[in-house]
Amino acid sequence: MASVPAKQIARERENPLVEVFTAMRPPRMRTMREFAEAEIRMPPGGRYPLRRFSCKVMPWSVQLFEILTAAFQGRSPYRRYFMTADVQDGKTTMGIVIPLMYALFELKENVIFGVPDVDLAQGKFDEDIKPMILHSSYANLLPTKGGGSRGGKTKMMQFGNGTRLRFMGAGGGDQQRSSFPARIIFMTEVDKMDKPGQVSREADPVTQLEARSDSFDERALVFGECTRSTEKGRINQEISVKGTDTKVYVPCPHCGEYVNPTREHFGGWDRGDDVVTAREKAFYLCDKCERPWTEADRLEAIKKPVLVSKDQTVTRDGVVHGEPPRTNTFGFQWNAMLSGLKSIGYIGEKEFEAERSDDANPKKALFQFTWALPYDDSITDLSNIDKNIILAKIGKRVRGVVPEGTEDRLTVFIDLHKFILYWSAFAWREDRQGYLVDYGSIPVPQGDKVSSLAILAGLRSFREDILKPGWRTKDGREVRHRLCLVDSGWKKDIAYEFVKESGQTHYIATKGLGSGRSQDSWKEPKKSKDKDKVLGHECFFTRQPGNVRLLNMNADYWKTQVHEGFIATGGTPGALMLFSAPERDFTEYARQIVSERRVEKYDPRKGMTLVWESMSHHNHWLDCAYGCMCAADLLGASTLPRAEEKRRRRYANEKKTGKKQIRTRY
Repeated sequence: MASVPAKQIARERENPLVEVFTAMRPPRMRTMREFAEAEIRMPPGGRYPLRRFSCKVMPWSVQLFEILTAAFQGRSPYRRYFMTADVQDGKTTMGIVIPLMYALFELKENVIFGVPDVDLAQGKFDEDIKPMILHSSYANLLPTKGGGSRGGKTKMMQFGNGTRLRFMGAGGGDQQRSSFPARIIFMTEVDKMDKPGQVSREADPVTQLEARSDSFDERALVFGECTRSTEKGRINQEISVKGTDTKVYVPCPHCGEYVNPTREHFGGWDRGDDVVTAREKAFYLCDKCERPWTEADRLEAIKKPVLVSKDQTVTRDGVVHGEPPRTNTFGFQWNAMLSGLKSIGYIGEKEFEAERSDDANPKKALFQFTWALPYDDSITDLSNIDKNIILAKIGKRVRGVVPEGTEDRLTVFIDLHKFILYWSAFAWREDRQGYLVDYGSIPVPQGDKVSSLAILAGLRSFREDILKPGWRTKDGREVRHRLCLVDSGWKKDIAYEFVKESGQTHYIATKGLGSGRSQDSWKEPKKSKDKDKVLGHECFFTRQPGNVRLLNMNADYWKTQVHEGFIATGGTPGALMLFSAPERDFTEYARQIVSERRVEKYDPRKGMTLVWESMSHHNHWLDCAYGCMCAADLLGASTLPRAEEKRRRRYANEKKTGKKQIRTRY
């Protein structure tokens, strides 16, 4: 094709009609990312005051803005968009303010802004939206007269380009939400306006607000954001139940596999006694390769994010496979681990403060404000136990001394973890009165990757340095354990190898089954002639490969027995007592004993059910206590009435023969 002569181009530029038609041509609509990075400057008070907005701070925002741009351009399968995140981490900015400004100034459309209370709408506008407008090129469009021009209360605000912003609240009658239809609706603090008001005869305010866009049918767009409150809260239901439940996955700097960092794999902060150490020692452990992340690792990982919805998977190359759920709601969430504004040290500090507090509020704040998790404190707690009850059971016995009459029933349990092995030793009377003889922890030196050999070495040191020397009675007689149970719920091959080399007469591999986090459900097997399955009281043995006997325990039952044992008065059957020590030495022990609670929850399939809910990841001493109690039951220590008759017969036989008999079901 021949090129256009330069003189012809010059003549066209001088033609006034060219200028007219050029002016009439609609401007190209920018993408939301282009709009945000060109117009938005962060207001004073944040981490980056008056700095131009950049997707580099939150790299996954690039993909989020692509999805939102597609929504405004009519190319998205969703018309409802809800998101949640940790507190002060940009969810209002990216979920409400930027899309709202985009609609008002780029699309030039009227919008509705739903708030919990319309009387506070102006304050919400002045706090979250107006600062962004003032530092953008649209500052001159703010109203100079009428509603909102002088900072007073208003329900309607009209901008210089003719667009209008209508405030609607959750309070008051339905008439305030019955007018002013709009295609685009924004809602903030959704959970606070999820129920109908006392004077309302219609649906909840959220549903009523959405109805203002019904006339636009599939072109309607609804945006909502809120901090998660409870599992039944509206934002949690919209995101995780009705929505796509989309999360951010990032590649592990060590193994390259994509993971979604969660609280379950966050640790290290509990290795010190102060908040400074908690910040320094905190780390995230990759759930694929089990190697810890430093802060530098985390910042490197979040540079390559991928958004993954439920029912989808992501490969090592970052390719997402599978179709997202068929829904009209895009639900999106992230937590502090995926933030460019927070750090691992910050999270470690919040974990430390929540763990050391007896108040529920820091725990609630940790869940909702740091990890963006729902926190349900409305369930019925049936445990009726707190750390003060545990501390009240501190006795007068010396640590390491086995009480008289319990020498034949000394049980030990060791709980395996990545960096620390936790153990407890209890001595038992025949009526299952239990006495904590000793307890402790064994550090496991690890390199960049969790070493099975290091854990096995820790177990061997425990056997040689603690179990073989044993303990002593008050008169100096040596006492060794009758049974040592070894947790095999994690790294079962290590537990199996250890019990085999130690001798399965006194060492048994175990696994807790129940309703707790990451546990398989307990189901007592039917009586059988199967030689590989031996039944006990709330436990049973199974034969594993390598001729290893595995003791399966009903964790829910034995945890209940431990709590009831600490509640029981000392000297009564089943009561548990601690050795003599200052209260401060048992503070952490007591916290872990009450770190789980027995609660009543509703299950759609089963109705009201009793389950154990974890209040903290640190429940190691509770696991050790119920394991020791189950071992005691195998040795014959029981509070059950069925044992009374056999006990009387045994006592009569002992009196007749002069020889002491030890009843055992092991």
